[in-house]
Amino acid sequence: PFAKKIPEPEEQIEESLTKARRFTINFPDGRSQSYFWRGERVYEQLRKIFDDNTYDLNKFVVVDNNQIFIDFINNNRLAHRLTSQYDIIQRDLLISIDFYYKNNTFKYLVKRNCEIADIIDHFIGEKNVRSTSSDAYLCFFDKFGKVIQGGKMNEILKINDNSLPFHVTVEEMTNSTSELCELTIQLSEAEDTKALFYPYTEWRQINLWLKTHMPILDPSIGEYVYWHRHQKSVIYENQTISSTIMEITPTIIDCISPNALINVILSYDTSRETILTLKSLPLTDLLNNETLLKPLKFENSLRDHVLVLEDRNNQVISEDSMQQSVGSYLVSDDESIRFRICLLIEISTYDKALEIQMQISNRNITIGDLLQFPQLKHDSYKYLASSKTQQVISNNEKLSNLDERKLIFVRESETCFVSIETSNESHSMTATAENVVHQQLLVYATLDTVYKTNSIDDEYQHLLCANDFVPSMTTKLNTLQENSTIRFTLINGNLPVAVQVSTSLNDEKYSIQFHCKHEITIERLRQIACKLLNVKNEFYQLTIDDVILDDNEMSLDAIDPDSTNIQLHLVCKAVMNSLITYENKTITLPCNKETLVSSILDQACLAFCITREDNCVYTLYALDADQTQIDSAMTVNDICGLFPEKQTKIPLLMKKNRMLKKH
Repeated sequence: PFAKKIPEPEEQIEESLTKARRFTINFPDGRSQSYFWRGERVYEQLRKIFDDNTYDLNKFVVVDNNQIFIDFINNNRLAHRLTSQYDIIQRDLLISIDFYYKNNTFKYLVKRNCEIADIIDHFIGEKNVRSTSSDAYLCFFDKFGKVIQGGKMNEILKINDNSLPFHVTVEEMTNSTSELCELTIQLSEAEDTKALFYPYTEWRQINLWLKTHMPILDPSIGEYVYWHRHQKSVIYENQTISSTIMEITPTIIDCISPNALINVILSYDTSRETILTLKSLPLTDLLNNETLLKPLKFENSLRDHVLVLEDRNNQVISEDSMQQSVGSYLVSDDESIRFRICLLIEISTYDKALEIQMQISNRNITIGDLLQFPQLKHDSYKYLASSKTQQVISNNEKLSNLDERKLIFVRESETCFVSIETSNESHSMTATAENVVHQQLLVYATLDTVYKTNSIDDEYQHLLCANDFVPSMTTKLNTLQENSTIRFTLINGNLPVAVQVSTSLNDEKYSIQFHCKHEITIERLRQIACKLLNVKNEFYQLTIDDVILDDNEMSLDAIDPDSTNIQLHLVCKAVMNSLITYENKTITLPCNKETLVSSILDQACLAFCITREDNCVYTLYALDADQTQIDSAMTVNDICGLFPEKQTKIPLLMKKNRMLKKH
């Protein structure tokens, strides 16, 4: 390959032009004559020879012994290096060569038997090209961007269709930063040919070179398309060779027929991109094409998205179907295939009574926009919450910014506000104004979720509730809720006494844990236990080792001042019970004659996980002979008359009278 190290200034050899030397002139008629001239007068003497022999300057020219044209008429500046022999020949024996260097064109005339190396040396010397770096060199490329090989011009022209003028592009390169690209053409299993190309050679030039030099393409096919086997994408004619090759491993490029390709139109949001691809290419490989996704400004993970087929009524392509070929989705051979990338959002209520799938292709759509969709227009549902963090998502949040695609559709009554005040000694949380963090979460969320959401390490810090106990990580927020806001204080460490309270409710065993101080009273312990277990405080009492703790003012200190682990049991002391049946499930709720029916209804809804906003649609019926409907304003004593005297178990039926309506 032709590359020349650029001469450094000290390498320049100045030739004495005042010293006389021998020059041989070969005339057109075959004569040769030697002369003894000073170098500085060579052009003058050549002009005299032309005048003496009356040579027509339009027909005859002078070439040096390297077969390069010497313009001794219009150029008084001598060549950078004089030769000992000059030939006078006919002008039509010359061919034109154009050098392109640093945005300039330099034209030369030479004979066909001239060596390309001599022309290049002539160019470097005449233009006084000098090096600015020790590792710089000049590289010479033909019109195809291929490095020019050595040889005579007639041989080089023969493999370049004898097209004139012959174009030579000159690029200055360095060993440290520039690399040539080697292209290997596999002619057969046993035969190949190699060529070096300029890194920024475009594939349109390589295509022309292959057509001109490589008889491996079937002429009946016409135009070939180049396929990058590793990237699994078409190489377009304006792409450079350096942009398509891999740095370490060899890059395999296949020449394929256009009949094996298909146009694919891929859309995302308002962007649309059309590419050529193989009909046999699996869809999953198509979507791994960065060339395709980059113009779409698609910056998310494809794992969170789905592909829909626009030509088939936005059919969602399943994960298994992604292995099918692109061509299998073709409706007709002369059409393009239209795909769209969408977010597949799965929205459900907490109880799964409502489940919706939505395809969203708008990258800027917000949660608020989503809630305006007809599918989400409901009487009482008004928020979307994260299924991961159980936190209500702001209406201004963009869907594309979320790292999850499963959302929970909730009523306002299914949410609560959590307020966390950072105490002076706590520093792990980033406090907002007045050191308080406010969040809206689902009432079904556990404290473990609150800890994770706020990056609280339970090895070192805990959430203090009501200023006297620390609930366990498994505690649900709805068991702590007294109004719309649950207030916590972030404390360092934990309270000293671990309390475990066990009980049996509706034939199932339950256990709750929390931490408190030794000074806490039995009454307060019972209140906390009943609250965490969602039972009425008035119907229960605490025991320890089967001993009833009936002194409400007594503290844990009085029981065991040194213990840091207390195990208690919560037992029911009610003499009456209501048996509530709902959807083939029956629960037992303690009561007395003064208990309001509305209170029993509230407790039943809690036990059956029915939110308060739905209370108005639920009604209690006495399971007497007539299945009498009961007014919620009544007391248990009012309905005892419907049953035999002294009956302590009141059977009731709860019914849902109307379904959730959609707008």
